Amino acid sequence: MAHGPTGERLPTTLRGMGDARHPPLVGRQAELSALHHALSEAERGRGGVVVIEGEAGIGKTRLIEEAVAVVPTSRFSVRRAAAEELERVLPFGVMVNALRSGATDGDRRLGAVDDLLAGRRAEEASPLSGGGGEIRYRVVEELLALIEKLALEKPVLIVLEDLHWADPSSLLAVRALARRAVPLRIVLMCSLRPFPRTAELSAALDALRSESATFLRLGPLDDEEAVALVRSVVDLDRSERLRELAARAGGNPLFLVELGRVLIAGASADQAASPGGIPLPRSLREAILDRYRSLSDEAFRALQLGAVLGSSFEVADLVTCLNRSPMEVLPALEEAERAGVVTLEEEPVRFRHDLLQGVLYEEIGRAARRVLHRDAARALAAAGRPVEVIAPHVAIGASTGDIEAMEWLRRAGRRVAARAPSVAADFLGRALELSDPADPVTAEIGAELAVSLALAGQPTEALARAHDALALARDPATVGLLRWVLGSASAVLGRLTDALHYTELAAREEGLPPGRRARLLADVSQWRFYTGDVDEAETAAHSTVAEGRRSGD
Repeated sequence: MAHGPTGERLPTTLRGMGDARHPPLVGRQAELSALHHALSEAERGRGGVVVIEGEAGIGKTRLIEEAVAVVPTSRFSVRRAAAEELERVLPFGVMVNALRSGATDGDRRLGAVDDLLAGRRAEEASPLSGGGGEIRYRVVEELLALIEKLALEKPVLIVLEDLHWADPSSLLAVRALARRAVPLRIVLMCSLRPFPRTAELSAALDALRSESATFLRLGPLDDEEAVALVRSVVDLDRSERLRELAARAGGNPLFLVELGRVLIAGASADQAASPGGIPLPRSLREAILDRYRSLSDEAFRALQLGAVLGSSFEVADLVTCLNRSPMEVLPALEEAERAGVVTLEEEPVRFRHDLLQGVLYEEIGRAARRVLHRDAARALAAAGRPVEVIAPHVAIGASTGDIEAMEWLRRAGRRVAARAPSVAADFLGRALELSDPADPVTAEIGAELAVSLALAGQPTEALARAHDALALARDPATVGLLRWVLGSASAVLGRLTDALHYTELAAREEGLPPGRRARLLADVSQWRFYTGDVDEAETAAHSTVAEGRRSGD
């Protein structure tokens, strides 16, 4: 029995928790028709791009599931993945995961992509020494070649969910794929929230609009649809009361389903529908926490650490961080699945909705979260996990002056700099926050950060960071590198006189790494040419060739 706002008991009939976990799609017929139309067009030979935008819980995933459910694998190659917040540091993460989701032994190009990303090719040279800057574009070409090969056999559906968490490299691949989708029988289906909205994501969405992508914005359900959705979960014998309660959920399908869960559990309907905390209604937050409170201590602890690891996590990582055996952890996860909190259908384990993870994560408390992230980083490092998997936890768990954390973040920045410079900039920026300005290494970190910002296409920020680091730098190689950044960023901003000045100063520095002077002289030659000094440009060009031969570059 449920209770009304005034405390009276409202008779309810349970339709079943299975329905509450998998409610019907309500009120999205126009959007569903648009997705079906895109798929039908692909079968006729014309691909396309569809972007689904809406707040958390509004039904983006449910809409995609309904559309994909009617796609026969005999006629379509379906590849699907969701981006993760803590995996935004993994270059091409969501795109590679999507292609790997349906991969066969014949998809050899994925191996080539793995080689490039792991640096097992000659092109791995650090961008700080002048090489490796094109690796991202090589990877994009390998990914597109794989998709084009698939499209020769049958239409391809690629679903990328939670694009707001996508790494910058995946967004680069999305832009490239959108340009080729139409003639190649490829349907690219993406979902995202309105926020967060990075500069890279905004640029990608602008590019998709220029390619005539279809944008679907999911708004709240209307009153009739909201009542119908709640009725699909639980029967109430007073439709007026149900309409009042449903209206308080703001037309958000997830909130409405959670309202149904609260009523099934016999909680106060007033509690179940009152607006409350920010950003979630108190009703929803309490409903989610009630579900956690019903779990055993073992399951709750496992999920608490799982929430620290992210909205999805590998069982092996959870086992490592808990320092327990798999046989001890799996029953706890199975209990959580029965409670409708996570899904164990396939690796990684995934919270059924980001809000389930988010509420639990926020309940931990900021100080405790930092400790858990720090401990997770240490455990994952001891288990030999890649540095870019560990670094996000280090970034959250570290305190100012933590030299070990600073070195972890610096290593992570170097590892991904060639393939995801904006991610490298995030790591290096955090490392700089932890460093001591009096320590000579601070200037080196600042130089690496400035380089990553320049490679990421952020010249204004690169200039600022380079000037800051130059004031601290004493090592000639670091000074030369910073002046190169100042010259390159100035050139991008159209300040060729400044670019020439800084680049010539950089080329005169002693102790430059082999090959760097030749590259600097090449830039000098270009800037001389573009400023109209053709004779000096030719002289610099000859010097470039001679220096390149001497250094073996």
